[in-house]
Amino acid sequence: MNEQLLDNCLLFAFSSPKFSKRVFSGGISTSSPFGSVVLDLSASDLDATNSPNSELTYFLIPPIRMSLTEGLGHLSANQSELFLVDAKSLLLNFDPQPDMKGFFSIEVGVRDGDGLSDKAVALIYLLR
Repeated sequence: MNEQLLDNCLLFAFSSPKFSKRVFSGGISTSSPFGSVVLDLSASDLDATNSPNSELTYFLIPPIRMSLTEGLGHLSANQSELFLVDAKSLLLNFDPQPDMKGFFSIEVGVRDGDGLSDKAVALIYLLR
């Protein structure tokens, strides 16, 4: 009985973060102002709330895949400029211009204080 309790405690103490969905999707219009939130992705971790292990950090996993794009030629060499990421909340921000359009597929990650991680995909449509 004590071994089972210990196993459950260890499992709980070293939980991996998990995204709430495997695929997130959203869109933004080119008339949207700079800093408009494209997607608000969420993840959770079962580690104790005030534990260093429960602190989540979000990140993009290159490359950003673009298709059916127009008006992005000046950015394609430096894809890190396409989206701004808040590492604490993974709010994806974008600065759309009137001549842009396209579809983006972005792999995103979340990591906890133990280095355990999870991945998901964000699909974003840029509409004129």
